[in-house]
Amino acid sequence: YLPFTTERRVAQKEDRVLIAGYPALIETLNGIKKNLYLVSTLATVEELFTFDDSTLDLFSVGGTIASQEGASGGAAVNDRGELMGVIVTSTHATSSLDRKLRALSLEHIDRALAAETGATLTTYLQGNLSEMQKAFETNLSPALASYVLQQFEE
Repeated sequence: YLPFTTERRVAQKEDRVLIAGYPALIETLNGIKKNLYLVSTLATVEELFTFDDSTLDLFSVGGTIASQEGASGGAAVNDRGELMGVIVTSTHATSSLDRKLRALSLEHIDRALAAETGATLTTYLQGNLSEMQKAFETNLSPALASYVLQQFEE
């Protein structure tokens, strides 16, 4: 596993980051099973975004071979080898080199987890994941499932 960092403002404009994931434009399950390959490349942080006043919540990296649909969930890794973000979206363009990938910072994920659950990302990852899974299935999953089903009914 990669070490990770939730430190504040871990990304700065012009930082080099490693982007890795399994981007795919494949539409069928069989195609995904047979034609899904790991892609990794270096990219440059181009933009920093905040959902608040002074936090780093999202950052954008320039277009690369990894800038394809299906890249969501991929890793953004800093020059110290630490996971610093998770790819969540991209801009639209004909060429992958013209698309920008956007990654949620682990700083943001850590803050959001703490606000919603009272526990930080470190607490979760160093804790008993089996117990946490059981608690999630008992306490949160029924309400979330109900909410999702309601959205389909509307």
